[in-house]
Amino acid sequence: EGSASDAESAAELDRLEDLGGLTEATVVIHGTALSPKGLATLRDAGASLVWSPQSNLRLYGETTGAALALELGVLVGLGADWLPSGSTSLLAELKVARRCLAQQSDRAPDPRKLVDMVTRDAAEIAGLGDRLGTLAPRRPADLILLERLHHDPWESVLMADPSCIDL
Repeated sequence: EGSASDAESAAELDRLEDLGGLTEATVVIHGTALSPKGLATLRDAGASLVWSPQSNLRLYGETTGAALALELGVLVGLGADWLPSGSTSLLAELKVARRCLAQQSDRAPDPRKLVDMVTRDAAEIAGLGDRLGTLAPRRPADLILLERLHHDPWESVLMADPSCIDL
């Protein structure tokens, strides 16, 4: 956690790496202080990132370079963090993430990728990708049914708010 302009926060990844703690099992939460080099270091280690942009913006006035992390191939999950600084729901956090990714990149974020970040990719990061995160036979299903707001189902999820929940 912390701001990229804070030297102590910016040095945390190097300390983690020096201690041998940066591995495929490492999950970095927030990562707001990570430089492009730090994001590449995450990728090279096979580590993953959990991003909570609303909380980052409220606490630090900036957020993680998630667009670059995704471009580099870092596995990124999206979470709403805690209520005092985070979004009220994952539906709200998806909207913040979409806006941030659009600001960080010259292209619009893929709606399906954003939905994957709160489902499949989040399950993978939690070490549960073989059991959760996708709909498949003999897997538990945690579903939400939303009002259809767009012809593209992924875009429809991104447009939804709690009033769109049918079941």
